[in-house]
Amino acid sequence: MAASRTPPVPTTGMRGGLGRTLLTAFLLLALGPLSLVGYVAFSQVRGDRQRGTVDRLSAAADLREAQLREWVHARTSGVGKWAADPAIVSALSMRGGQIKCAAPVPF
Repeated sequence: MAASRTPPVPTTGMRGGLGRTLLTAFLLLALGPLSLVGYVAFSQVRGDRQRGTVDRLSAAADLREAQLREWVHARTSGVGKWAADPAIVSALSMRGGQIKCAAPVPF
């Protein structure tokens, strides 16, 4: 009896079979939208955090501005009261408007 040879099965030339091919295709199809969703979520969170930080810094700057304005107002009103005091005005006019101090006042 002669050995019968079976003809080889034609293949598509891919190695690994159908399972590996389908796994690769589905992984690529799943990773695309997943990476897009991840990027969009990251961008939104980054924008929200940036807006929150700017809002907090703006509030702190507004508070410091109000404190500084109050401080300047308190200092200028004190100087205005001194300038309106007749005793101080007459004392300065007797000296010729010059004030002599023992130590220079640092500004």
